[in-house]
Amino acid sequence: MIKNKLNPVASTSLSRLALAVVPLLLAGLLAGCWPVALGGAAAGGYYAGKDDRPVGQIIDDTGIELSIKAAYAADDEISVWDIKVDSHDGNVKLFGKVPSRKVGRKAVKLAEAVRGVEDVADNLTVDNE
Repeated sequence: MIKNKLNPVASTSLSRLALAVVPLLLAGLLAGCWPVALGGAAAGGYYAGKDDRPVGQIIDDTGIELSIKAAYAADDEISVWDIKVDSHDGNVKLFGKVPSRKVGRKAVKLAEAVRGVEDVADNLTVDNE
């Protein structure tokens, strides 16, 4: 804490005031985020309660889906927005449209390369066919 040489008490009081006010301001700014965060947690709890998989497997499958989407996002030919990825017990299903069969095969290969993937079902359609 930096103290003012002319008035050390005022400097300390100002620092304490800042320490009290800054968190309150941040809480006020983020107040709109709490319902979203709590709603997301509630939705996740509902989802986990309605699923036949253990929570650990749901987490693993979500990680697989995110890893596949990240691989698609890093690729110049594959549109991450056009392919839906669903994983259940490591079995992945790909849905959506691709611009060519070549891009579809590439999407499948990228999905197969992700750790934890057992099988990939290719339900992709070619855009112009």
